[in-house]
Amino acid sequence: MKNILLAAFFIVTTTVSMAQSKVGTVDVDFILTNMTDELKKVNDSLANYEASLSAQLQTKMTDYETKYKAFDAAQATMSDAMKQTKSQEIANVENDIMQFRKNGSQLLSLRRDQLLAPLYQRIGKALDAEAKAQNYSQVLNIGSGALGYADPKFDVTEAVMKRMGVTIKQQQPQGQN
Repeated sequence: MKNILLAAFFIVTTTVSMAQSKVGTVDVDFILTNMTDELKKVNDSLANYEASLSAQLQTKMTDYETKYKAFDAAQATMSDAMKQTKSQEIANVENDIMQFRKNGSQLLSLRRDQLLAPLYQRIGKALDAEAKAQNYSQVLNIGSGALGYADPKFDVTEAVMKRMGVTIKQQQPQGQN
């Protein structure tokens, strides 16, 4: 009897707590793509940063070419110790160039993340406010396509965009409203 009452208590408690949950969906990527003014600033800043990295690489390559040509022209008159020193300098510049190229894409990716972080924070704040206003206990991001099905009536994407003052410039993909 005691076990039956305990089981009934758990069933009632679980049912009550499940009835209080309200789950919504949002497409953060869709919101971000409609933030065209902000994205343009991010892309412009990223392009400037990429140009800066390219200029730095070009400077390193020019330095390498200068050192190599100077070494090539003067090596016949250099002592063995001087040849070894200059060869090591050239090898160091060459390694520096290879390392810079290797790190370039990582630096660009880090900069992109830094520039997008304020936009994601802005979306997050608006999403928090909208979720609280509509009494959602959870809001899942459907932008990645990982969610099998979500009823469009629980999608808060447009409400979040409205709260942020972002106008819809393109439509959401089919099945995501």
